[in-house]
Amino acid sequence: NIKSWWAKTLEAQGRLEEAKTYYSDSKDYLSLVRVLCCLGEESEAETICNETDDPGACHHLGNHLKLKGCIDQAIRLLTRAKAYSSAIRLCKVIKSNHHNIINTKK
Repeated sequence: NIKSWWAKTLEAQGRLEEAKTYYSDSKDYLSLVRVLCCLGEESEAETICNETDDPGACHHLGNHLKLKGCIDQAIRLLTRAKAYSSAIRLCKVIKSNHHNIINTKK
């Protein structure tokens, strides 16, 4: 797909705003979400995930949000991406952290 190729070229040149348009036109939602995350446009990335339900895009945004500490959103997106083991791992971390907080308050 020529539009996807051009979007990758633009992204490599750091022209992310232009790359967004071509990724959108070529329906390369994973790459579009990746660029949106680089630009700090997580809410727009989440809109793309909600509209397309693209597993790769959901997985990428889930991992991105996990690193930013938005664990509940990350779990939801990883589950939508069918990355169940990643979502379960995050749930276990939350449970462990919650348990540690309760024990330190005693």
